Amino acid sequence: MKHVKSAIKRFFSSILVLGGKIHPNVKIPILLYHSIDNSGSSISITPKEFKTHMEYLKYNGYQTISLLQFVEWLYVDSNSPTKKAVITFDDGFKNNHTEAFPVLRKHGFTATIFLATDYINGISSWDKDKSIPEVPMLSWDEIREMSDNGIDFGSHSCSHRYLTRISKGELEAELLNSKSIIEARLKKPVRFLCHPYGDTNHRTQRIAKECGYLGAFGGLDFSLKNSSDNLYDLKRVGTAHFSSLQDFKAGLLGTYDWYIKLRGVFLKK
Repeated sequence: MKHVKSAIKRFFSSILVLGGKIHPNVKIPILLYHSIDNSGSSISITPKEFKTHMEYLKYNGYQTISLLQFVEWLYVDSNSPTKKAVITFDDGFKNNHTEAFPVLRKHGFTATIFLATDYINGISSWDKDKSIPEVPMLSWDEIREMSDNGIDFGSHSCSHRYLTRISKGELEAELLNSKSIIEARLKKPVRFLCHPYGDTNHRTQRIAKECGYLGAFGGLDFSLKNSSDNLYDLKRVGTAHFSSLQDFKAGLLGTYDWYIKLRGVFLKK
C-alpha cells in the first residue's frame, strides 16, 4: 500500500511540474531546511536528498542569492522571470556545517542560517515533537568559518520560544539580544528574523521591525507569494514535505503548494 501511495504521489508531482512549466512562475523560491540527517524526523531530509536538491539547482542553471538581494529584487524586478533561489536553514544544527556546508561550497551557493543563540555550542533541547531527536548545534568556530565563506546568519530568537505567548518586554529581549549577540561575534549586521515554530502575529512582526530587522519569516504557509508589502511575514517552500525530486521541482516552480492545499482539503473531510 505504501508503494502505491508513493507512486500516486510521484505521478501527481509530475503533473505539478508540467503545470509549472506550462504556466511559469516569476517568483523566486525561498527554500526552507532544518536538519540534514538520516533520522527521518518531520524537520529532516537526508544528506543524499540535500545533495540531489543542490545538484538539480546547479545543473539547471539556478543561482542562489542572499535574503538582502531577494528583498532588493522584490522592490525592483519582481515581475521578471528568473532562475534564482534563496536557501535558508532554521535552528542552526551542527549538521548544517558537516553535511550542508561542503555541498554549498562545492556549487558556489550561499545560504542564510537562523540561529537560536541560547543553544549555540549545545544541543537542541527546546520544546518540540517527540519524533524530533536532540542533536548537536553549531559552535561559534563553525559559524565564523561559514560566515567567512559566504553564509549569512539571522536570528531565530534566543530561547526558541513561542513568541506570541510572551510579554512585550520578553519579546523585545529575545529579538534584540539574539541580534546583538550574533552581530558582536561576526562583526556583520543581522537583518532577518525567523519566528520559531512559525509562531507569528501582527505584534511580533511589528516589534521585529521596531527592533531593526529588515524582514522576518512568519508562519509555515507553503508559498512563493512574497512582495515588498509583506516583508515581516515572508513565505518559504518547506523541503521536509518533499518525498522525491519531482516534489522539489514542483516546489521551485510554485505548484507544490497546490498539492498542500488539496491535501489539506481532503484531510479535513
